[in-house]
Amino acid sequence: MAATPTLAEDLLLLLFDPRSGTIAGEGTLFYTLGGAILAELARSGKVTVEGRRVATADTTPPADPFLAEQWERIGARPRSVQTVIAEVGPRLRAPVLDRLVERGDIRLTAISRG
Repeated sequence: MAATPTLAEDLLLLLFDPRSGTIAGEGTLFYTLGGAILAELARSGKVTVEGRRVATADTTPPADPFLAEQWERIGARPRSVQTVIAEVGPRLRAPVLDRLVERGDIRLTAISRG
């Protein structure tokens, strides 16, 4: 696991309401998380964004296995930002939540429905 939280983790933590267990903006969460992953990879030099096209910029995947998996999904062939976000975004909610639980930033509790 990464020692430093990813931008996607930070954003999801900000959107998480611990009292209700809900996430603000759930309907558009995949855009938010997909954009965060894209920004994180661009900031680290692993992808380039030229105009409206995204492609991997480095042949070495990120050290963080989670980011490396998203980097692999983007691939070397330039694609539109919208296509990349649609590819990676919908797959991010559960693994990002899992990372927050593993780190101890949030915890799972059972809800009794009685």
